Amino acid sequence: MKFTPHSAVIMWIILAGATNLEEGCLTEDCAMQGVEMASSMLQFRAVRDAADTSPSVKPPLIPESPSLKWKAPKEVYGFKLYEAALQVHLDPQDTTSPIIELEVLMLPGKAPVHGSMLGHCGGPGSEALCGVLIHRTYTEYGYNVWGITQRGIGKNVPSFHCPDSVVKLPPEGKDNYEVSDFTSCPCRLDDGTPLIGETWADINPSDADSVHNLLTQAAKRGSRCRNTRSFQMSPKHNFLDFAGTQMLAHDIDALRAAIGETQMHISGISYGTYVGGVYASAYPDRIGKLILDGNVVPFPEKTALAQGSGIGIQQSINKLLYNCKAQIDKCALKNPDEQFNQIIDQLHKGDLTAPTATGHDFVLTVGLFGGWLQEKLASPDGSGWGPALTILSTLLSDNVSAREVQVATILDAKCTLHFNGTKLATWSKYDKCIGDAHLGIKGHHGSGFIHQLAVLGVDLAGRYTVSDAMRLWSDFKDNYGPISAGAYVGLMAGLFQWPVVPSPPAPLGNPSVPALIVGNLYDPSTSYQWSQEMHKAFPNSTMVTWQGVGHGWGAGGAAGLKSSVKCQFVKDYYMLGMLKQLHIHNGDTCRLEQELPVSLVHSQGGHLPYLSLAYQSVSSALM
Repeated sequence: MKFTPHSAVIMWIILAGATNLEEGCLTEDCAMQGVEMASSMLQFRAVRDAADTSPSVKPPLIPESPSLKWKAPKEVYGFKLYEAALQVHLDPQDTTSPIIELEVLMLPGKAPVHGSMLGHCGGPGSEALCGVLIHRTYTEYGYNVWGITQRGIGKNVPSFHCPDSVVKLPPEGKDNYEVSDFTSCPCRLDDGTPLIGETWADINPSDADSVHNLLTQAAKRGSRCRNTRSFQMSPKHNFLDFAGTQMLAHDIDALRAAIGETQMHISGISYGTYVGGVYASAYPDRIGKLILDGNVVPFPEKTALAQGSGIGIQQSINKLLYNCKAQIDKCALKNPDEQFNQIIDQLHKGDLTAPTATGHDFVLTVGLFGGWLQEKLASPDGSGWGPALTILSTLLSDNVSAREVQVATILDAKCTLHFNGTKLATWSKYDKCIGDAHLGIKGHHGSGFIHQLAVLGVDLAGRYTVSDAMRLWSDFKDNYGPISAGAYVGLMAGLFQWPVVPSPPAPLGNPSVPALIVGNLYDPSTSYQWSQEMHKAFPNSTMVTWQGVGHGWGAGGAAGLKSSVKCQFVKDYYMLGMLKQLHIHNGDTCRLEQELPVSLVHSQGGHLPYLSLAYQSVSSALM
């Protein structure tokens, strides 16, 4: 038999399976771990072998480095991107630890090149491509723009998530379905666990029994997930222990050294602000310009993250209702505060339902509703705000059919599986809310939730019993509304007993590092208070407040909601060193100069004509 690299991998998998059997691992879970490991390894070989068939190309002016393996460039959306694999030790402090490879992409800057900037889109879970494309405009100012896919994410191996191939669709017609009917992924949630997401949970988050059941069930997957075969990289190295943001900071510095830069400029959005902040704290002499937009909490503790997330969504809801009252002639709700409370009451009573394919009434929970609303309010150009109010109004309608259609729309957004390029609404087909986070798969735009838990579970201090978590939830619930409580318990359920001993970064900050910090007053995902705290952590920074809405300022301020041209491009001015020349100072506010949408028609009015005018204006200002 011809012994090819491919067959070598197959043989290794067979031997690994034999080892499993010798260890007495005869369960379905162990078998699926082998399938997962085989799939990951074969995928890795396929990707690497495909790359080997094309000539590797190193970008001009980038020095040779043994830790960077260049591949063939690729074109994405008309941009020529250089691709490489960065080789790093799993434990940067242990040169005997296994070596892993991380995806790196680069978009060259226009000459003369002033340096290298790394862009990070947030998550955890975003990949190198997003970091490069979102920040591509900085190439116009002479910066090479880099992106890195952090450990366990994207096509990096090992992967936190199980491959889509482990998803199985059970036969229809059963009386009840459980998570195990859909997958045997080791990191799946246990049967009976309600679906959770980054800032929500499929329960009534004001009900103690529901919260207790969620916490009890969510804690059960810990050891099973940790013992996944592909995570056991050596007798003393479990991959999950080396997945945090401090590791990413070390990886970014390894990239900086490999490309011959004395400093790395970083621009981060959402969790990307944590990435930039951790790097600047760990390597203050190696950080160049630092942009932190839509800041996460700079203090690495689980309850701090959960509290801030809950406060953020409540502030956005308050703004939504206030804005509706301010434009009452256009708003779909005529008594916004009262009508919103009516919807919450209906949800508590189980009165908002939609028919499934089998004809049963499926009940929408407060938690699912909160998760859907947070997603709508996160649109940085405000385009989700008008449709959200229209749907809220319809939920109060006497027209039963119209109401059911909108409930179904909300359920479709959450109780859905995304796998192999398909989308399946489980609530309708199986009378059960099964989502990506149940199965431990990648999902769609963070819906798998496994990436966030794997990284933040290492980053954030705090381990709690179910009783401890219940007391913390109760205190928070009493001070904030049910939607906020849903955000709090959704995060805590995933993190409170994550199966690692945390390795938190130091509290973020440095007294001398300059930075541009942008805080959004009504960000439903990251509390404005966190941006204020980030400024305290970096007292030499300039903080600018954006009066708009949505998650992060960048997309809304530069591509949607109208503010002054000077504010539209504050981040560009910062990169060019022009803040003071243009009279932008610490504490300045970028004022919203248009009404926020309060109806579907209003949302479709569009802001792009203004965008093009703004680009013309800023181009003139920079000449």
